[in-house]
Amino acid sequence: MIYGPLSQLLALAALLLLPTERLDIDAASARMEVSGTSTVHDWSCAVESVTGWVNTDDSGDVASGAIQVPAGAIECGKRVMNRKLRDALRAEDHPVIEFRGERVVRRGDALAVEGRLSVAGTTAEMTVPVEAVPEQSGYRLSGTVTLSLEALNVDRPSAVLGTIKTGDEVTVSFSVLAIPGSAS
Repeated sequence: MIYGPLSQLLALAALLLLPTERLDIDAASARMEVSGTSTVHDWSCAVESVTGWVNTDDSGDVASGAIQVPAGAIECGKRVMNRKLRDALRAEDHPVIEFRGERVVRRGDALAVEGRLSVAGTTAEMTVPVEAVPEQSGYRLSGTVTLSLEALNVDRPSAVLGTIKTGDEVTVSFSVLAIPGSAS
């Protein structure tokens, strides 16, 4: 067996690529809201179910992760708006919205999480600004990102023969706690 510098370098590289801990998103404490505008008024919808995970690197910093939201778990408080939004998201064919963070650039508590958002059958690369604050039980991850429905190939929900229409941009705000173990 060869124990030279090359094999040591390969072993070190393999260790650095492995996450040291997987943290689960605590669904009970997760908060997420989607908001936007329309030709009539501003609107907002609560996301009632958020799941996911975060991997930390060997120094305990956030390294990657994923957030999943069932498309049917976005609750706008009005049955018609819920239906229009689910239709726009093509929820029957694409029941899960997912952001998968693949690369994290850290600047203090601020992170730039580069990854892929999959929604309504479209996957787009994007960067999400995230604040990661260590807590006794894990990490509090929070942030706000503005998305273009057009860029994601999502039809803007409309009503009254298209005379009432949502704006192209929606804002997603979130605050989740990533903790060790199974957080169901």
